[in-house]
Amino acid sequence: MTRLGLLSFLSASAVTLALVVRPAHPTVPNAKPAPKTAKAGAVGSPKTALAPPTVAPKSAAANPLIAEIAITAPWGSGKGELGHEVPSEAMPEAPMSLAVDGAGNVWVLDQVNTRVVIFDGNGTVQRTIPIANRIAQDLAPIAGGVAILDRLVDKAIVFLDDTGHETHRVALAGPGVDEPSGVTGLFVYQDPADPLAGTWVEYEHRGLVRVALPDRTPDAARLRLDGRRVPNSTRLLRAARDPAGFALVSALGPNGFLARVPTPQPILQLEGLFGDRKGRTWVAAHTYEESAKHALVDQRVTVVALDPTGAEIGRADLPPPEVAGDQLVPTTVGADDCFYQLHVGKTGATIWRVR
Repeated sequence: MTRLGLLSFLSASAVTLALVVRPAHPTVPNAKPAPKTAKAGAVGSPKTALAPPTVAPKSAAANPLIAEIAITAPWGSGKGELGHEVPSEAMPEAPMSLAVDGAGNVWVLDQVNTRVVIFDGNGTVQRTIPIANRIAQDLAPIAGGVAILDRLVDKAIVFLDDTGHETHRVALAGPGVDEPSGVTGLFVYQDPADPLAGTWVEYEHRGLVRVALPDRTPDAARLRLDGRRVPNSTRLLRAARDPAGFALVSALGPNGFLARVPTPQPILQLEGLFGDRKGRTWVAAHTYEESAKHALVDQRVTVVALDPTGAEIGRADLPPPEVAGDQLVPTTVGADDCFYQLHVGKTGATIWRVR
């Protein structure tokens, strides 16, 4: 199972201070740092657009965030249901990922039932889009349809229209993506005024590679971002966990910060790291206690929101999965700037919203 908890692109002992956008193919492991000059495709000059992170101030009074159930869907294959399967000799399978569009609709990748299910904000199914196979692991809403990540069989991004008809296909393998199975997320930026518009994939939780241009044709340059992008900003986010009980989060770019986010329990893995259009950073950590018999007890998913300076705004606890279910992207931040969790329960899925 691939989760953000496996990410290691930021260590507690060394923090990258440069935001770089570059073609992926010149990158060589252990290469010397690039000279401090602006390059083609760079977001501003490193001398003017970037600032070293500062240690974030402690929050004066962190207020609880509001956590609420947005959608419930029982297990099954009917309308309003989502697929969950427990094979006898394979990993249990649950909906792999979710996304939230600008209208507040929640898109769920129901690959067990070979479809994408779109719920409105009240939990009513608006429509479904058929997909070709059960190997898809992430999705992104696009104008007129959906983009699907298949990193294991077709090893491509497949673009579908609203009827499920394939319109474009772009291979994952290439500069910046040595092995398609190492892709850990899909991101699509559709604003025509955005110089970085296009389809991007995250590789091994280290950064983003643009694989397709806005017209959904392959990006020959294969630009790369060394972190997760913040909407409407040149900031990039990185995070790491200390199992003893804190997450280290950095924002690289103008007025960047380095924040130590404490958790009341040891961290098993990080479940999410996102920026929103209000400049906030969201980090989620799956925490636990260990019993005398070395069993994991008192598990929870702690969601923390940071303000643009890295100070804590508030936090909320969400339930951990109740049953096993392989998921690639169980959390997201929607276009409504709320945090969402796709929770796997015994009788069905619950989509939690934190605001």
